[in-house]
Amino acid sequence: MKCNEFVTTDEAYRPALVYWVAGVDKLGVSEKDRLILDTAHPVDEVITECKKTPDALFMNKVRQMYRNKQITLNKTYAHN
Repeated sequence: MKCNEFVTTDEAYRPALVYWVAGVDKLGVSEKDRLILDTAHPVDEVITECKKTPDALFMNKVRQMYRNKQITLNKTYAHN
């Protein structure tokens, strides 16, 4: 998926795409945890960057932004 495709994706799916690409599973999330995500800020930042480089690969853009601490993925756990 390229950045221009992400920008045109229904906004209901954008947070899931950003978190999947950033590798939530590598952030210590257990299958039994219910995760409450603060998604508005990271998604808006990714959209802004994607609009600057529409032909860039979405996956590479998100991972680069996460590694460079341009976006943070806030998470809160509610254990079952």
